[in-house]
Amino acid sequence: MDVSFTRCEDYDRSHVKASLARAVELLGGWGRFVTPGRRVVIKPNLLLPGSDRRPISTHVQVIRAVFEAVRDAGGDPVVFDVPGVGSLEGTARRLGFDDLPLMENRRTLRWRAALGPFGEIERVDLDGAAVVNVAKLKTHAMMGLTLATKHLFGLVSGAQRFEWHMKAGTNYDHFAGLLVEIERHVKPVLNILDAVVAMEGNGPAGGSPRPLGFLLASPDALSLDALVCRILGMEPLDLAVLGAAKRLAVPFDENPNVLGDEVTAHRVERFKFASDLRADPRRHFGVPGWRWLHELLRQWTINRPVLSRQACTGCKRCEAVCAARAVEMVDDKPTFDLAACIRCFCCQEMCPEGAITVRQGLLSRLAWRTRGARSPSS
Repeated sequence: MDVSFTRCEDYDRSHVKASLARAVELLGGWGRFVTPGRRVVIKPNLLLPGSDRRPISTHVQVIRAVFEAVRDAGGDPVVFDVPGVGSLEGTARRLGFDDLPLMENRRTLRWRAALGPFGEIERVDLDGAAVVNVAKLKTHAMMGLTLATKHLFGLVSGAQRFEWHMKAGTNYDHFAGLLVEIERHVKPVLNILDAVVAMEGNGPAGGSPRPLGFLLASPDALSLDALVCRILGMEPLDLAVLGAAKRLAVPFDENPNVLGDEVTAHRVERFKFASDLRADPRRHFGVPGWRWLHELLRQWTINRPVLSRQACTGCKRCEAVCAARAVEMVDDKPTFDLAACIRCFCCQEMCPEGAITVRQGLLSRLAWRTRGARSPSS
C-alpha cells in the first residue's frame, strides 16, 4: 500500500498547499479520490480549540488546503466533526474557518459490526458522502497515539462514545478492535495526517508541541498509521489499533511503500509517548488466574489520572464526561475514585486547561526505561 510523505516546515498557507498537492499527486491526484459533484465530508480533529502552543486540533491551514483542493477537483466539500466542547459552528469560529460550509445533518445511523463482539454501533449519518479523513498526530493516554484510524471514533455519536468506553473498560485491545471496525465501515477515500507540529507527552489535549514538519496521505488509514509508528521509532504492532487489525485479519501494510521525500532522513528521535498501553498486568505477566497477584500487580502497573490543583479552574467538565462516574467534585476540584475508574482518560482528554495528567505505575515506568523510551513521567 502506498503512503505519501512530504515535508512541510510550517503552517504558511502556500507551504501547506504545496505540500498537500504534492502528497496527493504522488497517489494519483485528487481525481482518484473525488468524483465531480459528489458531497465530500472533510473530517478534521476538532477536539478542542487549540493554538500553535497547544496543537490539539488539525491546523486551520490544513483544513483550508484540503477544502480548496476538493472544491477545485469538482467535489462538493463540507467540514464536519463533533467537537469535544461546544458546537461545530463555535469551534469553526474560534479556529478561523467559519466561512467554510459546515455539515448540518446530525442524524445518526446504526449498523451491525462485522468484526468481534461489538454488536450495533451508532455513528453520524453522512448521507452517502465520501469522507476525507484529516487527522492530527498526537499522543493519546488510552490508545497510545491518535492517528488516522483512531481519529474516526469522532464519528460515533456522543452518547455511544461513553457507552463504548464503559463496555471496553481497561480492555484496550477490545476498544482497539472497535476502532478498526469503524474504519472498515466508514472507509475514507483518503486519509491525511497533519504532522507539521505534533503533540507529544500528555495527549490528546494537554501535551506539548513537537515540530515534525511533514504531511502524510494514503487511501489506507492502517498502513499510514504503521508508517508513522516506524517514523517515531515504534514497532507498528505495539500500537493497539494495529495489533487489533492484525488479530482480526484486516489487511494492511506494516511496511508500506513510501512515495515522496526520504523517510529515513526524517526519523524522529526521542519522541515523548503517552503512558504505556501495556498497563494491564495480564499482558505483562500472563497471570489471569492468580487473582490476588493480579490485583497487586495491577496497582503497581496501572496508569491513573492526577490533578494539578493549580491549573484546575473547577469547570466540572471532567465530572460531566466520566462514563464510570468515578469523578466527584470536592471543594470545586475533582477527586478520582480509582476503584471505579475504567482508565479511558476522557477526563484528561477533555480538560481545557490541561490540568489532568496520566501518571504511570511503578512497573510501567521501569518498563519504559528498560526499552529506552521517553514516557511523560520521565
